[in-house]
Amino acid sequence: MMTIDDQIDCFTLLNERLLGSLASAFAILADFLAIVGVNGVMSFVETCCTRGIGIRLALGAPRGAAVGLILRDALLMVVAGVAVALPSVWASES
Repeated sequence: MMTIDDQIDCFTLLNERLLGSLASAFAILADFLAIVGVNGVMSFVETCCTRGIGIRLALGAPRGAAVGLILRDALLMVVAGVAVALPSVWASES
C-alpha cells in the first residue's frame, strides 16, 4: 500500500527515469560504434604498413620498434580525436 503522495512521486519521476535509461543506452551504443571504428581504422593502417614493417624486421629492427610504430600511430589518432571532441563537447554544453 502506498500513500497518494508516494504514488504521485513515483509517476512524476517515471519520464525522467525513462529518458535517463534511453540516453544511457544510446551512449553505450555510441561508445561501441566508436570502438569498432577505431579498430577498423587501425586494422586498415596495419594492413597498409605490413610490407614496411616486414622490411624493417628483415633488416634487423627489434620487434619493440615495430610494435612501437603501430602503437604510436594509434596513440596519435586517439589524441587527435580527443583534441577535436573535447572542445566540441564543451561548446555544445553552453
